[in-house]
Amino acid sequence: MKYKILTLFLFSLLSSATAQLTGLELLEGQDQKKIKFNFVRGFLLMEVRYANFFPLKFIYDTGAQNTIIFDKITAELGPIRYDRIIQVTGADLSDQIAARIARGLTFKLNETPPVKRDVIVLEEDFIQMGEIIGEQVHGILGADFFKGLLVEINYKKQYLQIFDPRKFNWKSLKKHTLLETVFSDGKPYVMGTVSTGQGDSAKIRLLVDTGASISLLLHNDTHPSLHLPPGAIRGNLGKGLSGNLTGYVGRIPGFYLSGFEFPQVISYFQEYNTSLLRDSIAVKRNGIIGNFLLDRFNVVIDYVNEAMYLKAEKKYNRNFKYDRSGLVILAHGADFRDFVVNDVIEGSPADLAGVKADDVITKIGFTGRRTLTLDKINSKLSGKVGKKIKFKVKREGKNMEFEFRLADLL
Repeated sequence: MKYKILTLFLFSLLSSATAQLTGLELLEGQDQKKIKFNFVRGFLLMEVRYANFFPLKFIYDTGAQNTIIFDKITAELGPIRYDRIIQVTGADLSDQIAARIARGLTFKLNETPPVKRDVIVLEEDFIQMGEIIGEQVHGILGADFFKGLLVEINYKKQYLQIFDPRKFNWKSLKKHTLLETVFSDGKPYVMGTVSTGQGDSAKIRLLVDTGASISLLLHNDTHPSLHLPPGAIRGNLGKGLSGNLTGYVGRIPGFYLSGFEFPQVISYFQEYNTSLLRDSIAVKRNGIIGNFLLDRFNVVIDYVNEAMYLKAEKKYNRNFKYDRSGLVILAHGADFRDFVVNDVIEGSPADLAGVKADDVITKIGFTGRRTLTLDKINSKLSGKVGKKIKFKVKREGKNMEFEFRLADLL
C-alpha cells in the first residue's frame, strides 16, 4: 500500500552544531509563554520571522536534534555566516548529503522575542514538504530550539506552552502519567509494548517524533517479535533525502504505553539500516511514535529533567483513520493547488476504477479545485467503507470522470 504520511526526514546527530543556550531567553523573564501552531496534515506548523523580517513556516520536530533550514536560498535572505560543511543523514538512514552550519541566525516566533540559533542549512530543498502539506515549509525547529525549557503540546487547542522549569507548578501534572523515558541528543525515547499476533509481544524503545504524521512505525528488523502482521501490504512512508521511503503498513493487535492501551493500531514497518552511522552516535530504537497517536493526549516534555508526561483525552484509543482509496496525492504548483496523483495501489478501488499516476484532480464530489485542500481530500478518502467517491481529473489535456467506493485495504 502506498501511504503518504510519514515525514520524519532528518536526523542531525551533530551536537557540536548547537550553541550553548538555555532557551530561557524565549520567555523574556516570564514564567511561561503560549505559542500558537496550526495542526496541518499531521504536522505542528509554526510561523517564524527570520532575520527580524522574513515570514517563514517551520515544523516543530521533537525527532530532530537541530534546527534546520531546507535550502540555502532561504537561509541567505538574511545576513549569514557559515562555519563548516557537515554530512546529514536521512530518515531512511541509507543516504547522506552535504549541509552547512550557520552560526547565530535570528528567529522570532509570533509570541517570543528574537533569539539567535545555530542552524543546519541544506544546499537545496530535497524534502519538498509543501507537496505533502499543501503549503510552503522552510525548515524544522529541533530540540535545540527549546533547550532548557518545559514544553506542553496542546493538540486540541493548537498551541505550545513553554515554561521556565525553575518556576513551574509541578502540581499541575498530577493528572498526567510519567512515561518511562530516556533522552539522547535532546530527543525523547519512551518504552512501550507491542502485540504483533500469534502470542508475540515485545517491549521496545520508540522515538517520540512530532515531525512524523503517523501513528506508529516499527523497525521490524530490530527485535525477533517485530514482524509483519497478516494482511500487511507494501507502503510508501513518505519522502527522504534519497527519495521515497518504502516499507509496509498493516494492523497490529495492540500497543501499550504506560497503562494506555491502543487496539488494532495502524502501524508502518521499515527496516532500520545503521550502516552509515558511527557506533558512538547510533541510536538504538525499535520505532517511532508520531502525531496521530500523540494528538490523543496533552503532551509535556521536560527538556531539563529529561522526562515526558501524558494526559489522555476522552476516547484516546478510538479507531485510527487511514486512506481507503489507494491514492497517494501530492500538491504542486506555485499555490499548491495542483493536486496530482503520485501513485495508485494495485488492486485498490481507485486502481480498479482506472485512476492513474500523474492524473490531476480537478473536483471531488461537489468540491472544486479552488476550495480543495490536501486535508479535505484526505478526509474524504478516509471515509467509511462503501462510501461512493466521485471525482474529475485531467489526464494529458483531457477531462475524465471516475467513481468508486472506499474499501478496507488492510
